[in-house]
Order: sequence, then C-alpha cells, then structure tokens
Amino acid sequence: MVVHAVATPTKLFSDEWVGQQTDVPSGASVFALVRRSEGAKTPLVLLHGYPQNSTMWATMIRGGLPGAFADRTIIIPDLPGYGLSTKKPSEDGSHAAHSKRAVAQDILDAVDAFLGTSNAKVILLSHDRGARVAYRAALDHPDRILGLSVADIVPTTEQFKAMSFDNKRHAETITYYHWVFLAAPAPIPEQLLSANPRPYFETRFTAWGVSDWQPEPDELEAWVAPYVKSIDPIIGSCEDYRAGATLDLEHEDQDLKAGRKIRVPTQVLYSSGLGGRHSVEDIWRSWVDSSSLEQHCVGDTHFILNGSPAAAAELYDAWLRKLSV
Repeated sequence: MVVHAVATPTKLFSDEWVGQQTDVPSGASVFALVRRSEGAKTPLVLLHGYPQNSTMWATMIRGGLPGAFADRTIIIPDLPGYGLSTKKPSEDGSHAAHSKRAVAQDILDAVDAFLGTSNAKVILLSHDRGARVAYRAALDHPDRILGLSVADIVPTTEQFKAMSFDNKRHAETITYYHWVFLAAPAPIPEQLLSANPRPYFETRFTAWGVSDWQPEPDELEAWVAPYVKSIDPIIGSCEDYRAGATLDLEHEDQDLKAGRKIRVPTQVLYSSGLGGRHSVEDIWRSWVDSSSLEQHCVGDTHFILNGSPAAAAELYDAWLRKLSV
C-alpha cells in the first residue's frame, strides 16, 4: 500500500505531527496524523468518536503528553467515513462496509501501511464510535492488540438493550435518539442534516453531558467543518450507525453464543453521566475475560478526552506503564 503525505487540515497540532493518507484493500482511503518515534515501544493508535475526527485528541496532546507516550509512534486516524477518511457505502445495502469488523480491518491495514510493516502489534486508545471499532479489533485480532482502552461506552448490544420501554419508559432511547435517527433508511437523515449541518453538530457537544464544559472555538470548528464542507462525512456516519443497528449486533450475538470475550488487557474510562444510566463496571466485567481489567469514572461529560484531558492522560500514563510493552 502506498502512503502519501498530505497537508494537515488544522493548526491544532505541532509540526511533529504529519498528515498521511493511504488506500487500503477494502477501497477505503484512510487519513491519519502520525508522530514518529525511533523508540522500540509498542505504537499507539488513537481512535475518535462521533461526531468528531482525529482532531478530537488535540485537547489532551496540547496539554502535554505524559512520559509513557514518549518513545512511541502514535497514529491518529480519521475513521473511514469521517473527517478526511472516505469509504463508499455497501452497494448491496448491507452496511457491511461500515461494520466495526470491516472498519477495524481498515484501521489495522492502514496502520501497517503507515508503519511500513505487516501485522503490527498496537495499543488502542479509543472513545465512543472509535471504541466500538477498538473492542471489535480486540475480539477479532487479539494477537495484534496488546492493550485496549475504551472511553464512555458500553458494548453496542448493551446499549440497545437499555433503549426500551421497561427502562424508564424509553428514557435511554430519548437520550440516545441519534442511534435511531442516524440509522434510519437513506437518504432521510442525510438530507435533513446536510440542509443545515452547523447548528446540529455544534450543539452535540453541550447536549451529551451534564457538565459546563465548552469546547474551544478552534477545536469546535475542526470537528464541525467536515460536515459543513461535504455531505460525505454525514453519509459515512449514518452508515456507521446503520451498521451498528444491524451487522454489529449480529457479530456480537455470535460472540455471546460462542462464549467469546475480550481477552486482552483492558482499561475502561467512563463519565458519571454514563455511570448514572448503566452499571458500567458490571457490564464490562461480563464482556472482558482478563485479569488486568481496570475501570475509572472520569468527569461528567461524554467527551472525556476534551472535558477532562489531564485526568485521562494521567490514567493512560499509569496504565501504559503497567502494560510495559
């Protein structure tokens, strides 16, 4: 796979971060910000959530990365369908192209291209939709994932279980209405969102949390601008949620029936908001078969890496030191 240097779309990162793009076997084109190191420690791959992109991680990085991030190559991709990463919807309408299984493979293929190797072993730090890609990668490729950190999610199956009349008369469904809205048949959500995208996407960051955290203007613009400039990220994110409501559930059902669990060292970070709606720690204990599972409540906004970047960085630092890889 050929790797091209591309201009970084933002001034949020210093010059040590280089924009790169590669086409992977599935047909996706993956953009990433890459900070290279000659150190021998396991590379880190940082995966963003909805409705953000790779620039989500700038808040924590601009605050100064702790010591365990040194001597590591760090790769921060835009998920296929988000930001500058592109992927066409499945022609057969199955949404398979945007299933977490397919996207996890895209990310690992892109990582190999960026590193100039094959079957690279990595540690995944992830949030929201990126965390769903990350734990699928840990399930499907446990030999390649040496550590898994997920932020502010419960597994997709558990989230859909909570969206029921029996759970406070659909209180969770109302809170997570976008799971249904974005998964609606094309082109309904695409047309509605593309007609006037800025107000919807700008308000997501204050709507999904109970804190008074507000994003910095330059960060907010980096997250919102792709949806304003092109309908492609709107289409890609809708396909992500459609896959989440169909194939991702099928894949997790297969895992559950087979007794397949996450068997890599796992860290779970969650907000008090998520913890107030789910028994987060009990849920993850039932999905992870690892003696090295650790869980921490961090702040009160869904956007943990932006609202509580110093606390998250400290927890990452301690966890990475324990992994010693």
